Amino acid sequence: MVIKENHDKPDLSRQSKTKGRTMDGDGYVIVRKPNHPNANNNYVREHRLVMEKHLRRMLRPDEIIHHKNKVKTDNRIENLELLTAQHHRRLHNTLDKKGVRKYNVKEIEKLYSQGFSGRYIAKQLGIGKSTVASYVKELGISRPNMSARNENGQFIKREVV
Repeated sequence: MVIKENHDKPDLSRQSKTKGRTMDGDGYVIVRKPNHPNANNNYVREHRLVMEKHLRRMLRPDEIIHHKNKVKTDNRIENLELLTAQHHRRLHNTLDKKGVRKYNVKEIEKLYSQGFSGRYIAKQLGIGKSTVASYVKELGISRPNMSARNENGQFIKREVV
């Protein structure tokens, strides 16, 4: 028997074959579980059920299940990762669609230390201002005596009187 490794969206259009499985509007497989405490209109996303079974506990609402290969219908446990909402946001803000880092943290550090604003750095690197701010905070970078900016968005050092 040959098993086809295809993780495209499954054909869930035949309800009789799927026994309560269908797709939601976001492209996730959902399963009919009317008695599940976190059911939404009697359905629960399948990847959450798979992780709950693996962990042998219910998931908290703040826990996010990430699909490592970005295929929303590939709900194998080895493709799922339990993350906090904050970690999940950071992951998607720092990786492109192929899972490659969008930018180098050293690049943020270099630009920020040169006096460029978080807004300017975010625009240059194609990331959010809050992502830049969180990395600046995490790296512990500070720029004393910098508040005014020139026409390029760089901070201008104030003269100490």
